[in-house]
Amino acid sequence: MAAPSASAAIETLIRKVDQDPKSGEVIWRVRSDDGAVDVTYGDPGRRFFIASATKLYVTAILAQLRTEGR
Repeated sequence: MAAPSASAAIETLIRKVDQDPKSGEVIWRVRSDDGAVDVTYGDPGRRFFIASATKLYVTAILAQLRTEGR
């Protein structure tokens, strides 16, 4: 039996997370630099609350800047 493609494996994982009632609304996009993998799941046109997601990015950037001494 052949192994599933990377795109199929990613989509299977995303669907599993989306079915969990604790996950809330999800929109995922996974894309490799060479274009071999390009999976989008969810409705990109749907509005959703983004503030909680941005906290993670801001924290990571601040930690990196602090590590660099800036």
